[in-house]
Amino acid sequence: MVKCEWEVAGYASKVPFRLLVNLQLLDRMSAEDWPTQERHTELHLGGAYERSVVVTLELPEDATEVVLPPDALKKADPVGVYRAKYRREGDKVVAERSMRMDRYWFPPQSYAGLSRWFQDIAADDDKVAVVSFR
Repeated sequence: MVKCEWEVAGYASKVPFRLLVNLQLLDRMSAEDWPTQERHTELHLGGAYERSVVVTLELPEDATEVVLPPDALKKADPVGVYRAKYRREGDKVVAERSMRMDRYWFPPQSYAGLSRWFQDIAADDDKVAVVSFR
């Protein structure tokens, strides 16, 4: 387990009276890495792993409302499981993300399904929280 804490002056995209914040600061999946084209060779992802990340963001003092992304669960038996959960705790927002890969070698014929799974995860990782202000 690795624990770290850091402070930044700001992190979000500003629009009038709102902030759009992607809560997946670490380990965000990109759909661009998983194009839907066919694969002709096997794919090896290194090894089985499980990673969990919890990010806590302090809300600005003048925040009035927070709309969080929906929780996500993507199961791909026997390959692995992806989970993302969001909650507000007073003046903080907590995002929990976990990814478990049980299988890491894939023949070419299984690439299309694997690619769809990772693209679905990327779509969930791209969802933002909307913070409104007075």
